[in-house]
Amino acid sequence: MAKFDLVVAAKTVGAGSIKRLGNSMQGVAGRVKNLRLAMGGLNKTFAAFGILISGGAFVGLVKGAIDSADSFGKLSDQTGIAANTLQAYVNAGKLAGVSQETIDKGLRRLAQSMREADQGVATYSDSFDALGISVRATDGTFKSSEQVLGEVADKFATMENGATKAALAMEIFGRSGANLINLLNGGAASLTEFNYAVSDEFAQNAEFFNDQIAVLAIKFDGFRKQLADALLPVLNNLIQVFSNLFSSQNDFDMLFKSIEISIKTVSAVIFTTIAGFRFLGRVVTDILKIINEARKGNFAGAIGIGKEGLADTKEQFKKDLDTFNDIFTGTENAPATYFREGTKSVEEFSESITKSFGSQMQTKLKTFTDSIKTVQESMADVVVKGIKGMEDALVNFVTTGKLNFRNLAKLNNC
Repeated sequence: MAKFDLVVAAKTVGAGSIKRLGNSMQGVAGRVKNLRLAMGGLNKTFAAFGILISGGAFVGLVKGAIDSADSFGKLSDQTGIAANTLQAYVNAGKLAGVSQETIDKGLRRLAQSMREADQGVATYSDSFDALGISVRATDGTFKSSEQVLGEVADKFATMENGATKAALAMEIFGRSGANLINLLNGGAASLTEFNYAVSDEFAQNAEFFNDQIAVLAIKFDGFRKQLADALLPVLNNLIQVFSNLFSSQNDFDMLFKSIEISIKTVSAVIFTTIAGFRFLGRVVTDILKIINEARKGNFAGAIGIGKEGLADTKEQFKKDLDTFNDIFTGTENAPATYFREGTKSVEEFSESITKSFGSQMQTKLKTFTDSIKTVQESMADVVVKGIKGMEDALVNFVTTGKLNFRNLAKLNNC
């Protein structure tokens, strides 16, 4: 019988555990589903962000290609080499570690060296002769820079590196010649290996596009200056009007009085509101106390609480009335001797200490005295900030009907 009871208990407990496990797994499945939905939303957010980034990258990519084609077009005009071929030179230079600027300088110098070699200048004609290259074709026509560059590259490909190659490169290509050796060592075929087919008008269209952008910028700058020119007389007149408005010769007493009355009125409204809430809170508290005492059967205590509340309320009302009147009639300025007395005491103490401890202590006390004199200025700043903050709070209450008691407490602490 005991064994049977044990089996039944085991089945019961096991079934309950399995059921709880099933419920837990359902909860886990729900959380996983929510997580999957959240991750799906996050993926959509990142996808949208990726589209924005891709759009910006695409614009930058296209503009970079336009600028590159524009530079090739301008260099083509200077060297006579097709823009497509110049693009291939730059691509080959990337593999050889030669910058586009170095290639540009070398090609400009090559055109000049070819011309001076053709005119019989020994330095350049001897350099080409050493490589076995003529700047003129067999029919007597002047070779292109592209053709001569290819011939020089083929000669360098088979020529041993050293001082002679470096000297020839610098004589033909100028100072950048030594840096071009790595590019030229691959021969003429390597120079045009990475050429890409684009239209003949690509460089011209790119140059035209950038020129139009520059023209638009120039026109917009002109519009900006014309706008400023048209507005300056009006702006100067407005400045003069406001300068006259705030002139010290004008009488602002009425304005200042109106502002003063407005501030006092708003202050009175706020004070009345605060006092009203305080009175309401005291009444509610006393009523709850009276009910509690009456519930206990202590009617004498309840009556005592009521009398005490009325007496306190009457006394507080007198104080509030005095404060209310002071808002409209009171004024207060700092006493003229308030800070002077403190400074005078410090100076007298300084003289006494000087007689006892000498000039070194006097110097230190002078520094301390100067710091005391700045207290008045610091406290003035605090008062101004406090009044400005109270003014903002009051204006906000009048315009929106909302009063931030926390800000008023902070201003009171100031």
